Amino acid sequence: MWEAGVEMEWEKMREGEERRRVWLPSYPFERQRYWADPRIKKAGSNVARNKDTDKKAEISEWLYVPVWKQSISPDPLEAGELIAQNSRWLVFSDGSDFGLSLIQRLMQEGQEVIAVACGEEFSKPSENSFRISAHRAEDYDRLILDLKNNNKTPCRILHMWSVSERDRARSFDESQDLGFYSLLYLAQAFGKNNVVDQMQIDFLSSNAQRVMTGEELCPEKATAVGPILVIPQEYPNIICRSIDIAMPEPGQPADDLTEQLLAELVARSTDNIVAYRGMDRWVQAFEKVQLTPRHRARARLREKGVYLITGGLGLVGLHLAEHLARTVQAKLVLISRSSFSETTEWVQWLEAHQERNATSRKIRRLQSIEEHGSEVLIIRADVANREQMRKALSSTYKRFGALHGVIHAAGIVDRESFRPIQETRRSECEWHFRPKIKGAMVLDELLRGKQIDFCILTSSIASVLGGLGHTAYSAANLFMDAFSCTHCSSENASWMSVIWDGWLPEEIEGETSDKRMPLAITACEGAEVFDRILLLPTLPKVIVSTSDLQLRIDRWVRPGFLEDKQTAGTDSSAEVVEKEKLTSKGPAVSPLREVEQKVVEVWQELFGIEQIGEQDDFFELGGDSLLAIRLISHLREMFQVDLPLLDVLESPTASHMAFAISEAQNRKAASESPDPELAELNEILEASNQAGR
Repeated sequence: MWEAGVEMEWEKMREGEERRRVWLPSYPFERQRYWADPRIKKAGSNVARNKDTDKKAEISEWLYVPVWKQSISPDPLEAGELIAQNSRWLVFSDGSDFGLSLIQRLMQEGQEVIAVACGEEFSKPSENSFRISAHRAEDYDRLILDLKNNNKTPCRILHMWSVSERDRARSFDESQDLGFYSLLYLAQAFGKNNVVDQMQIDFLSSNAQRVMTGEELCPEKATAVGPILVIPQEYPNIICRSIDIAMPEPGQPADDLTEQLLAELVARSTDNIVAYRGMDRWVQAFEKVQLTPRHRARARLREKGVYLITGGLGLVGLHLAEHLARTVQAKLVLISRSSFSETTEWVQWLEAHQERNATSRKIRRLQSIEEHGSEVLIIRADVANREQMRKALSSTYKRFGALHGVIHAAGIVDRESFRPIQETRRSECEWHFRPKIKGAMVLDELLRGKQIDFCILTSSIASVLGGLGHTAYSAANLFMDAFSCTHCSSENASWMSVIWDGWLPEEIEGETSDKRMPLAITACEGAEVFDRILLLPTLPKVIVSTSDLQLRIDRWVRPGFLEDKQTAGTDSSAEVVEKEKLTSKGPAVSPLREVEQKVVEVWQELFGIEQIGEQDDFFELGGDSLLAIRLISHLREMFQVDLPLLDVLESPTASHMAFAISEAQNRKAASESPDPELAELNEILEASNQAGR
């Protein structure tokens, strides 16, 4: 996958159908569909487009800044107000007085609380308390399996491991274990154990958001918002919210904050990013920045200035390098993690390779840069390696004698680096964390004390919208967004995180791209946006969204969007299926043909089409990502199995879907079948636990 899109090749088994290639958007929650030249347009497939989500023609309407707006707090609870609800809460508590006070209040309100503490290994000290290791995924599996087997699956999860006392500093790795990875492993455990019940996760943190100027900020905690955004997109039965607080000063009582948070937790709200500062409630919003082009002399680019670009041979990095060459004949230092042909070998390479070869295309672009009067220095270095980057900076000053600006555009964005949550391991997370997060940290250390005009972090709109398979990628960009805020009052106040919408890959530049990537930014558009951003006063974060940003957030990110869309849809072909028609439970394992027929019936209801075949294509019928989410939600409820949303996107036929459901049913049945050896082992473990208590 590139910064702007995912290339996915689907091989259909349909008779007479050729192999075809489909480009999906980098953030799949767009109303536009991405057709692959469908041969047949079926009745009812012309789902109405919503023009509000189209790409805006005026670039001046693309820029936004995040703001915090004060909101009305929910009324505090009356004593005993929740007793009638009697919900089951799974609370990840750090054992602090503040955490214990919240647990105590929940119990006073008649709620069943199961507490999970952080420890070295899995244990179950009592019926309603567990201890797990934060960095062991298998401990989360054991926890959820135990709860499921004892009919104690929670409907509410309160996660408080990222709330820390003011005097306790945590390392980056520890913060990830207690926040990002904890949420990742929790979602994976629910999926692995086929938990499809409706539930809500409230993630409580301290100082992960900067609401007030000058307040303390912990960027390492911001990564946890990545799973908060993506979990509901991949698991439609789970709602997630982030609630950030500032802990009271030592010695100050936290009773009022406890009561306010309790009211927040039980109130029905579609705000998924909330902050409390004192007793004031704040919600995140986004405001447009209106800016018209001005004379270039007022921008921060210097004629023949020296600019270093990490990821300089990547999609965005090379586009910006070309722009700097055309406009100010910049002296460019391009950092690349991979080796690249020496300048003296370029002619020989071009003679020996085809014109469309990826390296050949880059060589010709670099030659064009030099023809514009720029000097280019290509350095092979890992941006996360401090010593390699120290040498790269040393070479920059030795060659050019100065450094005026840095663009941090490093990152891995190939298709294989984007995995659904259920398949995401630490290694895949590191693919994104290393260049973006650790690279930013290295740059911060090495640039300290150096006077530069700007340091721009190339972030992604995934930090705002999430996206299928984007958990780690979103988290890495969220860190950079928060990290730039820490420089607002420092000597390096010229840092800025630019949160880009997807860029159009070079391979399809110049082609008619509305069918493939209608919202993507072209190279020319990206250059103009870059110039406009440099005209702005220094801001920690600027968002570039080619269509209405708030509308995209309301549809794809806010927890209530499924319910909102089910009642506010504009197209009759996507009317809500009556719940009673979808919740009739079949046998534990249904014959494949029977499953196939039921899936087709659901499709017929959703699309409003009487005749749909098992091999019809979901997207050719007019399906989009919104409808896919609702379809998966219905099928999960009907068959009581975990069905990944990516199954629709990658295998969009009723036949493929029925096969995936049948396989999931078989796995579920096998896992629930009594195993004599396992039963004996469980008896031994239980006896051992009893003896140790």
